[in-house]
Order: sequence, then structure tokens, then C-alpha cells
Amino acid sequence: MRRPDDLDPLTTEDGRPVRDPADWAPRREELRRLFEQSVYGPWPGDPQDVELVVHSETDLGTSRVLQAEVVVASPAVRFPLLLVEPTGPGPHSCFLGMNFHGNHTVLAHPDIAVHDRYAVDGDSGRGSHASEWDVLATVAAGAAVATVFCGDVVQDHPDLAGPELDALATGDGRPGALMAWAWALSAARVALGFRPELDADAVTAFGHSRMGKAALVASGWDDRFAAVVATQSGTGGASPSRKPPERCTPGLDGRPEAETVAAITSRFPHWFAPAFAELAEHPEDLPVEQHQLLALSAPRPTLLWNGTEDLWADPAGTWDSVLAAAPVFALLGADQPAASERPGPGATSPGTLAYGLRPGGHSVLPSDWAAWRAWLTR
Repeated sequence: MRRPDDLDPLTTEDGRPVRDPADWAPRREELRRLFEQSVYGPWPGDPQDVELVVHSETDLGTSRVLQAEVVVASPAVRFPLLLVEPTGPGPHSCFLGMNFHGNHTVLAHPDIAVHDRYAVDGDSGRGSHASEWDVLATVAAGAAVATVFCGDVVQDHPDLAGPELDALATGDGRPGALMAWAWALSAARVALGFRPELDADAVTAFGHSRMGKAALVASGWDDRFAAVVATQSGTGGASPSRKPPERCTPGLDGRPEAETVAAITSRFPHWFAPAFAELAEHPEDLPVEQHQLLALSAPRPTLLWNGTEDLWADPAGTWDSVLAAAPVFALLGADQPAASERPGPGATSPGTLAYGLRPGGHSVLPSDWAAWRAWLTR
């Protein structure tokens, strides 16, 4: 059994203390290896020979819509990317994240291509999730937004994901879908760097729910991301795998308050390494905990966003993870320490490692985007 206090990110597996940034570098690699073995599966390797192939550009006056493709030579993968950027003087910062339903759903524009696979009964769903993305307001504020449909990288179904995960396999096995999506975000970040209108050093990885998990993994393995915003990322993201009994006990509906490792791996086995499911009933035996994932993004700006009613994503546990990861940010010179008290609804804690809580449930609102933009430019 691994007790939570045995999982200090600043103590190596063989018990040596991490005292300075030089000590942290090998400890970071050790943590990555442990996460790959026990939670996410292997990183497919840094994307090699990446290209951004632009297929079309549409000028909307103050913004420009680009339909592009990220092409990676090794491992050989390609996937569509939608980029909406300001037309004013750059270079511009950029939010980069995965979407759930197809690139055409994030913006209601007739020129954005719709793959036949995404249309249901003749309804393309064009722009159906635009309110969750707030693209035009973000572009008006001076930042670009880039997105990739997760299903264009790995189909989000346990019976369909196998071949696409196999294409990203290494000698250590194949990644889970979360790691594959994180790798694709890294490849997309590299591709966006070829765009002179964008600031290659100001790309923020972001995501909601499962894509928040992927954003945290992407930032943890690719330190060229300038910042990460993960909203309601839950188990496998910022929420601890080891949860107190009161949050794991089934209620009258048979469901615990917060999602457990057993619950998530039974529904989404393809997201993770097999070892994560094997320890689902005994998460105390995992060699890592999720505050150590947050530590992999230190000392870059890291925001964990939560909803008061979204208990399944465990906002209380996410705060515990923030507190446990804070010493790594401090060691690496983060400009502000994490707050000591959990913020109330409508507030965001100060610091490079920050926690935000807003009223409401499991969703993304335009007001969330406004808060993220304000936080990143504070």
C-alpha cells in the first residue's frame, strides 16, 4: 500500500529528497515513467518532422478561419485542425484544445467542412457547441483558438480505438487514448509554431472533462506549452485516485459522490494503461497520485477550473491536489505560492498554480472563457 504521504513529488522512489531544480529534472522523468506504466500508457515519442498543411483560409474581417491538417512523419499520423486567429498585428497567443463532436461544431460557419461520419440523420450539428468555445470573443480579445476533434486522432469508443492506438505504439506497448490525445496536442503545438501570425511560445493547452485530462498530460510531457487550463478534469486528471470513503460510498442511486478509478475504468478502459484498471479496486497501490501529474507542469501557469455542482469531477479533491503539488511550483520559482484556503464560488486562488470555482455543473460557459483569459493575462 502506498500512503498519500509516501507520494511526495519532491522525494524520489528510492527516498532521496529533491532539493533544487537540478534534482527535479531526473525526478520529473521518473514520475513520467511511473505514470506511463500505471495510468496512461507510453508517450509515443516527441512528434518528428511535423507540418501544418493549410487547405483553406476564410477572412471574416477581424478574424481568419483556417482549415488545416497536422501531418507527422514519425509516428506516421495526420489529423485535421481548425484555427481561428485575429487578423490584427501579431504574433498572437493561442488556446489549443480537443473538442468532442467535430471541428464544425465549435463555430457556425458554412465553410468549415463536415465529415460524413459526424452527420446524424442529415443534421451536421454545425455550430452546435459554439457557446462552449466562445471562439469569436476570444479572438476579439487578441488570442487565437485552435482545436482538433478527438475522434480524428483516436475514436472514443473501446471497440474502435484499438487500430489508432496501435499506430502510436512503442516498444513499451500502446498508449491509452488520453496519452494519444495528449501526444496529438503536442504535435499540433509544433505545427502551430510554423504560423508566423502566432507566438509559438504562448500556446496554452486547455480542455474540459476528459479533454482536461488530456491537456494536463500534454502539458506534463511537453514543456513547450506555455500554460495549461483544465476544467473539471476529474479522475485521471486533477482529482486524486485515492479518495476518502465518504466520497466513494454509493448513495441512494447506487453512485458515489465522486468518480472512482473503478467507475472510470469500467466505462472507459481505452483511455488508460491496463495497469490502471487492474488496480481499480486498490488505488492505494498505485505508485503515483494525481498531484504529481500537476507537478509535471511546474513552474508554468496551471489553472484547475471547477463547478460547485459537479461533485462527480471532485472539486474538493482537486483542491487537495493543488495543495500537494504547490511545493514543486515553489521549488522551481513560481512567482506566487498557491493559496492556503480553498476559494469560494466565483473566486480563483492567486498564484501560478491556481484553482477556480464557479457556480454550476459540468459544462463550459462563455464566462469561463472570460475568466481564463483574464487569469492568463493577469
